[in-house]
Amino acid sequence: MSTSPSSAALSPVDAPRCHLAESPRWDGVAWWWLDVTIGAVYRMAPGEPARLVLRTGRRASFLAPLAPGRLVLADGARLRRLTVAGDLAVHAAPWVRLSLPEGWLLNDGCLAPDGSVWVGSVPPASGDGRRPPDGALIRIATDGTITSPVSGFALSNGLAWTDARTLLHVDSQSGIVWRHRFDDGFTRAASTEYLRVPAEEGLPDGLAVTDSGVVWLAVYGAGEARAIRDGRTVARVPVPAAQVTAVAVGGAAAGHLLVTTAREGFDAARSAAEPAAGMVFSGPVSGIW
Repeated sequence: MSTSPSSAALSPVDAPRCHLAESPRWDGVAWWWLDVTIGAVYRMAPGEPARLVLRTGRRASFLAPLAPGRLVLADGARLRRLTVAGDLAVHAAPWVRLSLPEGWLLNDGCLAPDGSVWVGSVPPASGDGRRPPDGALIRIATDGTITSPVSGFALSNGLAWTDARTLLHVDSQSGIVWRHRFDDGFTRAASTEYLRVPAEEGLPDGLAVTDSGVVWLAVYGAGEARAIRDGRTVARVPVPAAQVTAVAVGGAAAGHLLVTTAREGFDAARSAAEPAAGMVFSGPVSGIW
């Protein structure tokens, strides 16, 4: 099946440049994202500039909106509940601390339709930079119960639910987007390959699913976001930075794309030469829904 560029045109939003922008989310009222490296949490209401509302000072891997102004933040190995006051002051309350082996990380995560929070664990890299497939998906139920229903991943990344029992999940190192179908108790999964991105095309990273079933996938290293239907790429949206980390769909009419990028690994010269790297971009999407 042939693919074509989308009619979407992305522009930088009014926000500071990040080192590693990630986890874009729409909470029904405003956009959110992180600068992972320093744990900076940004909020941007439509028509307004972004505001830094929290800085943890340490690695924070994902945000999961619960409702407008209420989110879960993964901060190191902790999950905290954030509540935003009318003046945008953020109250961060402890919720769950996960036990991870030395050198392991939490990475991307999301909220499931049943209210549970899911997050991928990532093992440390070996000397050649590759990671063993020892990571798992961790489920934190609303009562705080922690389980690991499925494992065997090296670099767990984007997660998004397509229905109440089906989760799309990226393992960036293998280039595979998995489709996990869980039993009613979320104790077992039938996992199949939904999509594979060849290594020469970049790494699959964050993803999002629209109400109409379109899967948006960030392709790190390729400078693009892809729109996918039934496992087939139907459109590609160019992004003005190669390291595209994640995508979100939302806005007042649920028709805008928010795309985060990174400049991780850049020295000062490359950072100056590629000023768009680390910026956040937005634009309307048409003809793809």
